[in-house]
This record gives sequence, structure tokens and C-alpha cells, in this order.
Amino acid sequence: MGINIKKRVAFIGAGYMSNEHIKVFKSLKKKFLIKGIYNRTKSKALTLSKKYKIPYVAKTIEDLYKTTSADLVVVSINETKVYENLHIILNFPWKIMIEKPVGYNLKNALKISSLVKRKKRLKDIKVALNRRNYPSTLQAIEEIEAIKSKRIVNIFDQQNIYDPALRKKSSMIRNNLMYCNSIHLIDYFDIFCRGKLIHVKNFLKTKKNKAGLVLSHLKYSSGDIGIYNCVWNKPSPWSVSVTTNKKYLELKPLEFLSVRKNFSKKIKKLNIQKQEPKNLKIGLTNQALELYKFLLNKKNNLVSLNNSLNTMKIIKKIY
Repeated sequence: MGINIKKRVAFIGAGYMSNEHIKVFKSLKKKFLIKGIYNRTKSKALTLSKKYKIPYVAKTIEDLYKTTSADLVVVSINETKVYENLHIILNFPWKIMIEKPVGYNLKNALKISSLVKRKKRLKDIKVALNRRNYPSTLQAIEEIEAIKSKRIVNIFDQQNIYDPALRKKSSMIRNNLMYCNSIHLIDYFDIFCRGKLIHVKNFLKTKKNKAGLVLSHLKYSSGDIGIYNCVWNKPSPWSVSVTTNKKYLELKPLEFLSVRKNFSKKIKKLNIQKQEPKNLKIGLTNQALELYKFLLNKKNNLVSLNNSLNTMKIIKKIY
């Protein structure tokens, strides 16, 4: 019978996603010990430390590592601050999970990748693209894993620079929503399309920050096809569908999976809301369990920095 080895975790950042990650790690108390937190604005870190009884609020990133000796640091900070903070974070031998996107655009992401490679830390970093660990996504992968036919992956995206939730964001973030937010959807091409991306053809492209539609066709070496649709500054739902010669799958919304076999009218639906506690953000529990495997140097499904960069490159080709 295996014995769980508790892993020490520290947090950099005290915003919304840090709060969500902390809740999940606290729920997995047999596997993780939260040892400390650091945030540039100390008052925010103090608020989370009191809320979740985190034992130490660090003065600096160096102080955070030296005091906690953390095995893992979870970095959930503003996208524009990742590069400068990584210069310090990479000085310590913890493993690192960074909230997506790692870089607010491709140019910034390439700078970050170059820094990590110079420091020889590529194997120590994973990227938090938690929708890969939605139960609906995992079930979809399982449903078509054995089907060898070509796939058509159709993605419907939506972005709105006038969203009230973005008002406090910097103009740098609002002008790069295709990286900072669309990465969630475009990453599904990497999940479902096999082989190498060999061609992107753009049919429609809205002017920057104007209402309109982006429409692109992606071709992969396996024969798989990707179709990307994004509505800008108008209401539209997020969804992903996969067509094969045996099954049609649809994630709409992404938390739900519908499966229909060819020539059948019956639709099988999976409601993942019933599979995770209501107070935990969907996908984060599975992601944390994969992080535990990562810390034990075991096989896991987490996203590498290189994979994340490949998705950023697709975004660049589309936009």
C-alpha cells in the first residue's frame, strides 16, 4: 500500500486565481502542505493568509523560498509581470506552475522561454491550462482515443474588450485578449488535433478591437482539420466540437460533454457539475493531482512551457 508524501507548496500572487488554487490545495491536505505566500501588495497576501490559515507571509520571493523550502511554487500574477518575476523565481530549486498565459503575447512568451532555457529549468515548469483537466475534456479524449479516422475540430470563441470584468485590466491585457484569454479555446487544437500544424489560412479577420468575426482553417500533418471562429465584441458562447467517422462530440458549454454516435439520434450527456465540489473551480482538482505526480517525477498530463509556446504561435498565425 502506497504512502502519500506531503509536498510543500508556496504561492506567488494573491488575486482571484491564487484564491481558487489555494482552496483546492487545502482540500487535498493528505498530499499538500501550504507553507507560505508572497504578493507585491502585502495586504492582499495577509488577507489570504488569514482566510486559509497560511502560516507565513513572505517579504520577498527569496524570503518565501528560504522560509518554506517549498517543493512547488504556484505563480498567479499579472501576465505583464511574469518575465521580471521569473528572473528571481528561477534562482531557487522548487518546481513551478505558472497560470496561463506565460507571456501576454508571443514576443513576450519567447523572451520568457529564452530566459528559462538559459537557466536550464525547462523541465521544472508547467503551465496551468486547467480546462485540459475538466472532466468533460478528459472524457472527450477517452471517447475518441481509439478512433483512427481524421478529425474535424471546430472551435467557437468569443472576446469582448468592453467586458466590465476587464475594466481594471491594463490596456496591454485588453489589446492582447487573443493571447490572454483565447488561449483557453485555441489550446483545444493541441488537445484534439494530431501531428504537426502545417498550414493556417485566414478567411476573415476583424480589425483590432472592432466588432467582427475571425475565421481560420488549420491543417495538420495527420490530416486533421481545425476550424477557428471568434466573435469579437458581440455575445457568443464558447464551444468545441470534434467530428470523427464514428462519433461526434460537443463541449457546449465547455463543462458539459455531449456524444453522438454516427447514424444515431441518441445523445449521451456528461454533467461534470456533479463530479466536483461546488466551491472548487472546475478542473483545478484534477490539475493539482497531476501536479502531485509531477512532484513525484511521475508521468502526468500537465502542459509544458514548450506546448504553451506552440499554442501562442498558433494564435499569432491566426491573428
